[in-house]
Parts: sequence; C-alpha cells; structure tokens
Amino acid sequence: MSRDHIPGFPNNITKVVWQMNLPTFKDDDRNDAALHLVIFHIHIHKLKVDFLEDWLMKIFMATLEGEA
Repeated sequence: MSRDHIPGFPNNITKVVWQMNLPTFKDDDRNDAALHLVIFHIHIHKLKVDFLEDWLMKIFMATLEGEA
C-alpha cells in the first residue's frame, strides 16, 4: 500500500500488517500517554521489522483517537 500521497511520508512502507492489534490511545483520565508510547514501541518491536522514522510517526498517529 503506497502512502506517497501523504505529506511528510516520503518512503514506501514495507508490506507488513502493522495495523493488527495496534494499541490505541484516547485522551481521557484513564489513559497514560507515556505508557501508550511504550506499549506502541513494544508492539512495533514484536513485528521484527525495521521501520523508518517517518513510518513510525505515521503509524503512531494512527493509534491516536479523538482529541489525542
């Protein structure tokens, strides 16, 4: 799936199902943003794929819901 049309996303993303079980974060009193970031990195590490930094930023943005 090419994401070349997204500004700031210059590299084609590796064909890996990164959305599967992607942790999500909703900004409310029950969720901790720092903990979400750690859980996100653990999830990405388990995929055993070396994502480029711009990929990680866009994938992380996909985990944020609502006002987050």
